Amino acid sequence: RGAVSAWTELASPFTTSNSVPTMPGSLATNNLRYSSVYLTWTISADADADTLSYDVEFQGCGAGFWNSAASTSGSSFLLGGLNPHTCYAVRVRANDGFGGRSTWNESAPQFTTLNRAPSTPGAITMTSTNFTAASIGWGTASDLDGDTITYDVQYRICGAGGWTALVSTTSLTAGLSGLSTHTCYAVRVMARDPYGGQSDWRVLEPAFTTLNHAPTTPGLPGVAGARYTN
Repeated sequence: RGAVSAWTELASPFTTSNSVPTMPGSLATNNLRYSSVYLTWTISADADADTLSYDVEFQGCGAGFWNSAASTSGSSFLLGGLNPHTCYAVRVRANDGFGGRSTWNESAPQFTTLNRAPSTPGAITMTSTNFTAASIGWGTASDLDGDTITYDVQYRICGAGGWTALVSTTSLTAGLSGLSTHTCYAVRVMARDPYGGQSDWRVLEPAFTTLNHAPTTPGLPGVAGARYTN
């Protein structure tokens, strides 16, 4: 009596099974900016009470592959480093640290980052003026997104109500023709990018006055009704 056998031990240890966390809920995008967006979601549940982290990924719309952005313990994340005026998709999943990962939540609608408008073109200058034509130039505008800039040029008679479109050009000069002589004109230039961004107008009024034709020289003088007398 009182005899106890030796312990029989398993040759290899074992690990209890792990529960997978639930999928994060209500994925949303907020505070959309030129190169960032703020993501929020509701937390996941975990039957094992494990501490959860959240994997965040993003991709350009239709790219077909996802980029890892972060692993965070919170229920929000500021996704930065994005390109301006570009369409993106995002997704998030829960990770319990023991190999348990939820399905991805990809429910947030695709979004497009904002576009920054070009700066106002530089000062307008007159390069030449004649009776019915003139040539103008202006300083370059800048674009923080690196977009190609096109300049819209308009003109009008000084003090008139409406403007007449002259040209849209990528150059920094333009010529006006078909003008009226000895007439005051105003010009304005605006910069725009291909994504709807428009600068303020650069206005010069008055800009120039076309030249005036001097009258012709009078003909030779004559004496009307002259008679010869002896």
